[in-house]
Amino acid sequence: MVGFFCPEYIGDINVIGFHMHSVSDDASFGGHVMDFNASKLSVEIDYISEYQFLLPQTQDFLNARFENTFQYNTR
Repeated sequence: MVGFFCPEYIGDINVIGFHMHSVSDDASFGGHVMDFNASKLSVEIDYISEYQFLLPQTQDFLNARFENTFQYNTR
């Protein structure tokens, strides 16, 4: 799992506050983690001030309508 903190002003492109993501062992799928329990946990923190992501250049993506109705505050 990897977690992110996004400040309120980033809300139009990501979830505001803390949120976690998971990736399968074979890296074929992933998604948001909504809840989890752990009995043994290791946490590492990496403070960064920027990150880059690549967006698909397909017609489906370029024509997609993105609404920010999925936004919620995790704080």
